[in-house]
Amino acid sequence: MNSTDGTTTAIDWSTMPEWITSSEAAVVSGYDVQWIRRLARAGKIGAERKGRDWWIDRDKFQAYLATMTELGTRRHDQRGIPDLTTD
Repeated sequence: MNSTDGTTTAIDWSTMPEWITSSEAAVVSGYDVQWIRRLARAGKIGAERKGRDWWIDRDKFQAYLATMTELGTRRHDQRGIPDLTTD
């Protein structure tokens, strides 16, 4: 998570609830909320739609972010992205 002074702070995932809103996911990841919703619709992150809202599985989202960090610039090559939707 980015702080107001531009430094990066560690996220304590264990203190977050099991399901987080798309807005909360956007805050902790630095992604735009619309991008979070697009990932949810595409099945790229563990998410469920409840009414108008997307709820994101904290652990699956954390795994997605870790994979994107690990891939670095290779994340733009669709051939190298593993399917995170399977358990």
